[in-house]
Amino acid sequence: VDELGLPYRIELLTQKENKTGGVRDTLDVVVHEPNGVRRYETYSGGEKTRLELALRIALARLIAQRSTTQVGMLALDEPSFLDASGHNQLANVLRSLTEFRTIVLVSHDEALVDAFDQKVMVVRDERGSRIEDAA
Repeated sequence: VDELGLPYRIELLTQKENKTGGVRDTLDVVVHEPNGVRRYETYSGGEKTRLELALRIALARLIAQRSTTQVGMLALDEPSFLDASGHNQLANVLRSLTEFRTIVLVSHDEALVDAFDQKVMVVRDERGSRIEDAA
């Protein structure tokens, strides 16, 4: 999360105590800030995007590093609400990932697209979709 510009730590809780004393499976995302825990719903759109990207990338890296799996690709679709700083930080994080042979980022945001050297532009018209100006 820090690499995406937020000084936070994310914790995933997979079990919760029942009122009767038993334990049940759950998936709670807890965000720890320097001053304590804050509810996910209170974050801005850009902060939520950065938290979600950090979670997706971390889970994908965990799966890719397991010896029993063969994950060679990371795909991210339409990260929204990122400012120029967020675009740069995301591009830097994606460039630093070594676990994946291929990283695909789908975006309509020209500023984010321009942060990368290799691009494939997909254009849709009355005849359908086609690749145009691939770089």
